[in-house]
Amino acid sequence: MRNNPHSRTKQPERQKEEAREHETPPLEIHISRDWSDHATIIISAITLIVVAFYTYYAGSQLKIMQGQLKQMETANRPWVGLDEQAGLQASSIVFDGDGQARVDYVITAKNFSSFVANNVFSRAELMITQDLATIDTRQKMVCAEVTQNLGLGFALFPGADRHINKWPSFVKKSEIIWNTKAVPPQKDLTAMLVGCTGYRDSAGIAHHTGFIFAFNATRGNEYGGFHIMPNVVIDGVWRLWRSAAVD
Repeated sequence: MRNNPHSRTKQPERQKEEAREHETPPLEIHISRDWSDHATIIISAITLIVVAFYTYYAGSQLKIMQGQLKQMETANRPWVGLDEQAGLQASSIVFDGDGQARVDYVITAKNFSSFVANNVFSRAELMITQDLATIDTRQKMVCAEVTQNLGLGFALFPGADRHINKWPSFVKKSEIIWNTKAVPPQKDLTAMLVGCTGYRDSAGIAHHTGFIFAFNATRGNEYGGFHIMPNVVIDGVWRLWRSAAVD
């Protein structure tokens, strides 16, 4: 019996197909995290939240402590200002024949703290002006004068002790401040007493309290303004315009 050559050729191919049919399919492996992995992630997240919260809380506490320390520092120092009753008392404005103005004033300072204040000294300057923007600059100059000189002033104790300064203040006609840029032109003038009380604490640190009094002329306009007139006394009332402990 003759062998069919085609059957010999197909036999190996059939054997390969049968081998592929019986071949075990590849194993698909799915890796999943167990509970320990999930727990690690959760703990890490909680830790991050706790650390962030603690950082915020610690920062807040630091700010509170700094504020309390600042309060303690300011509490352990003298505070000097105008006496509630006497404060500042000033005369009418007197113009002489040359147009120079004069005001006599008395400043009564009080120590409102529980600590002695040294080098206590008060003074004020009369300003006659149409430009209110110049007042703050003048007050800074006055406060610098009463705090820079260590030879000025006296000790002021808490309680009934008071420090009194009595001085005149002059303004020449050439020193009057006119507002030349005003439209329409201004005619009335305003008088201010710009003052300051300077003092030092036990450590020698300088402090000062500034104050400004405005003059309301009795026969002036509705704002208390007035005109310059030679050899005239202008009556009026001095009223506190601003007072603040600058440092």
